[in-house]
Amino acid sequence: MAVDNVTRPQRKWRRIAITALFYAIIAIAFAQYAARLNFRAFLAADLAWAGLLAGFALATAVKGLYPLVWRTLLRGMNVAVEQSAELYRIYAISWLGRYTPGKAAMIGARALYAERLGARKSQALVSFAVEQAAQVGVGAAGGLLLLSFSGVAHLPDWILAGAACATGICLLALAPPILHRLIGLAYRVFRRAPLDAFPSGAAVLRSVAWHVLIQAGFGAYTMLIAGGVLGAAAVSPALLIYIWASFTLALVGGMFVVIAPAGLGARE
Repeated sequence: MAVDNVTRPQRKWRRIAITALFYAIIAIAFAQYAARLNFRAFLAADLAWAGLLAGFALATAVKGLYPLVWRTLLRGMNVAVEQSAELYRIYAISWLGRYTPGKAAMIGARALYAERLGARKSQALVSFAVEQAAQVGVGAAGGLLLLSFSGVAHLPDWILAGAACATGICLLALAPPILHRLIGLAYRVFRRAPLDAFPSGAAVLRSVAWHVLIQAGFGAYTMLIAGGVLGAAAVSPALLIYIWASFTLALVGGMFVVIAPAGLGARE
């Protein structure tokens, strides 16, 4: 009993310290990013605010679909997760970790807080990996498809080749037989006890479907924001499709540049 009385306060203060450090890193990252923004040029620009505000509102709604992808995968691993405010809060906290170099804070926050949903750290990490693979596979495939329809310009061959490889590798890795072997290999490498339940094929397929819907939302709000910045009269349908494709591929590229907060720099 004495051990429990000692370890519980230690665990509590460790969680508090980790949380404080997490938010401190986020605050520093945003402060540095804000210091580099040219607010005068932004305020002086002739912007269509109605389109911008509509785009921002739709972007917020699309972000709200991501926790549903995570819930789908956790439930596919026999974790009884309901759609609740706690689910969205935990996902929002972990999402902030994208803005730290290395994205370790994003992964750590997901694993740390997932226990509040009844999921083990191992289940949180596996579901995170599957979610990222689905996002990359669908995003790269959608970007390449849209790019072929735009007819506006062509990206460098190395970007197209990289996106094609990412599409094939990620979508192939999501096939249940391959996915289960990859997860088992990872657990053997890190000498961990194997999972008692892998993500079901139906859950993986639903997560891919969610990401297709999310990519469609990306296109809608990207077009609204592009129209607000460039002016609706100056944006042709072909250019809007090209902007949508470029933005989608940029998001995928930013995920591979792990040292950059949220892929900043690589995306631009």
